Amino acid sequence: MDSVVRKASSLKTLDELHLSKEALWYCRYMPISDLVSTARHQYHCMPKSTKYHGWLDEVKQALDLAGFIRHDFNSESFAIGRLYQSVSHVFKDSTFAGGFYDLVPNEKYETYRNLTPQEVKAVLMALDKNLTENEARAVKLHFGLDPESKNTGNFFGRTEVLPMEAEEIASIMGITKTEARTAVFSAIKKLWRPGILPIISQFATE
Repeated sequence: MDSVVRKASSLKTLDELHLSKEALWYCRYMPISDLVSTARHQYHCMPKSTKYHGWLDEVKQALDLAGFIRHDFNSESFAIGRLYQSVSHVFKDSTFAGGFYDLVPNEKYETYRNLTPQEVKAVLMALDKNLTENEARAVKLHFGLDPESKNTGNFFGRTEVLPMEAEEIASIMGITKTEARTAVFSAIKKLWRPGILPIISQFATE
């Protein structure tokens, strides 16, 4: 289903948001497109701003009410995006792109689509087929792709599986933190090889 989020370019003036004088003062030198992009990133990645940037909470709420914030993101799509992005960043490869930082430009945020169940299944099958049992479990836990994980929390208003750090992975798998980190890195190293991960247009660079 296509997103019905309003395009940032449709916001011509901040008067539409009915912001307080304080918030308008902080926004006075920021181009509207940059303000929308910043607020969108903050909304999804930092639910509560610091006391020094509390005005952003007001802007985020106003943009949400005006229809500029999306609520249809799927956690598996984001998790797989982060996985592909990690493979790309660790090995300086331009084959893959993904994760929220690639959605910061407004046009990408507005056109982003969630992965289909078939695409998600293809990625999970690639992990199971090409990694050892420990590597596959560790990398799934690390990126929030293990359906049996009990590490759940709020994801854009829904309860879904969340990523884990090395200490949490080690506790669940009965290994050390070092072994957990090694398993994740070893998995990412293997996934970098051509033909291991399926090419998904959503995460492929041009």
